[in-house]
Amino acid sequence: MSGITVAADFDVAALKSQSWVHLVITNDEFFTVASSGETEGVEQAFAMAAASLEAGVPAYLIIRLGEQWVACLYVPETAKPRQKMVYGSSFEALKHQLTLDVETSMQGSSPDDFSYNEYMAKMSTSHSAEGNLTKHELQERDLARAEQHEVAAQAANASGGLSSSMALSPEAESALNQFSSDTSLSRIMLRLDLKNETVVLVEPPSSGEPCPLPTDDDEPLYTFLRCAGSLFFVYACNENCKVRTKMIYSTSKGALLGATAGSLGLKPDHKFEVGSVDEVTQQSLMEIAAPAQPAVPKVVAHARPGGKARSRPPRSK
Repeated sequence: MSGITVAADFDVAALKSQSWVHLVITNDEFFTVASSGETEGVEQAFAMAAASLEAGVPAYLIIRLGEQWVACLYVPETAKPRQKMVYGSSFEALKHQLTLDVETSMQGSSPDDFSYNEYMAKMSTSHSAEGNLTKHELQERDLARAEQHEVAAQAANASGGLSSSMALSPEAESALNQFSSDTSLSRIMLRLDLKNETVVLVEPPSSGEPCPLPTDDDEPLYTFLRCAGSLFFVYACNENCKVRTKMIYSTSKGALLGATAGSLGLKPDHKFEVGSVDEVTQQSLMEIAAPAQPAVPKVVAHARPGGKARSRPPRSK
């Protein structure tokens, strides 16, 4: 699996002693501290952190609020497309690896987007109960969140691995390794833990008949199946699943396939999507693996009267 990580000598404890920290991604793809400082108050910490940003250079800002932190993603409009993708797809990984208690996250394209006033305005808005949001506002919020995961998935596809914000759990990685090396296994089922942002195992790999799938449609499902000498990847997503869930599963699907193909050699012969696990049957898999061939009509020779075959054109009268 690929992803940006902190270097082995990264001093997380020293970072947490600062009031604000400016981090960047190095050319060899590690998180590193570009600058940091201590201030007497939170408002000054925001001002100093924003002042450390450079025009056209993406960065992360970490600002301390007592025991909690604000995590900021700065991606200027003039940054290169690859930089935008890498920084955007690694934001969640940074927060996770620094083991920060993040109160809120902020994103922007200008240093002015990370002022103390902007932070207070964001917190005032976020304290509004979700129930007060209109249906349209909820949809827009879910779309914005899903777009972040789509950027991460696109970055993962380009690098041949999972996005840094959606990694394989240890159990899922071990089970996929087992499924890849043991061709007698016929089924492995996976889902996303959206809270912890990991791909998790639904049940251990099993052998025998791959269908029916012993689970429900409450959440979408990724499944690798072996049937009729073929390897299948089936993405089951019921229409009743939440919009945000559908979007994150959809945008993470390609990254999962890229990671399992690159590191485990799991390259499905057939990939398809269904609206329910009930649609995945032994018969449907076999029909896809070996589709029925249309019958070829027989050409019937029409005999001439008297059983004689014509050997030359008829004479003209």
